[in-house]
Amino acid sequence: MILTHFYLFSSPNINYDNSLGVITMETVHAIYNQIAQNIVNSIRTPWDEAFIDFSYYGDSAKYQGKYLHYSNNELCDFKVGYQSYRLFKQLHEITSGDPEEKWDRVRFVLKQSGEFNIDYEWDQELKDEV
Repeated sequence: MILTHFYLFSSPNINYDNSLGVITMETVHAIYNQIAQNIVNSIRTPWDEAFIDFSYYGDSAKYQGKYLHYSNNELCDFKVGYQSYRLFKQLHEITSGDPEEKWDRVRFVLKQSGEFNIDYEWDQELKDEV
């Protein structure tokens, strides 16, 4: 399990170009920021914390988004969207090159303050199902 803990950069929308094939931490951070921005754009009510659970199967994925409502801490769904799927898939391609760092599940947690955590996990049973 790898736990990454960051704060969002102040840039509201980050576009990155990886056409040169160079993978940098800036590329990974840009993906994190765009996932976070997608979460913010998807939730239309006040919230405290939101997360996306993403399970990657190679050619497909399962994902869901949930958030804690600000006033009553009710857990609610939000639409994750295809753009976030593409970002998680790209993140998988970038970060899973090293056999020691491979993952097939991730939870991306975003707090209203901009602080976020990413918990990568390898689930051999999930891999065996595919």
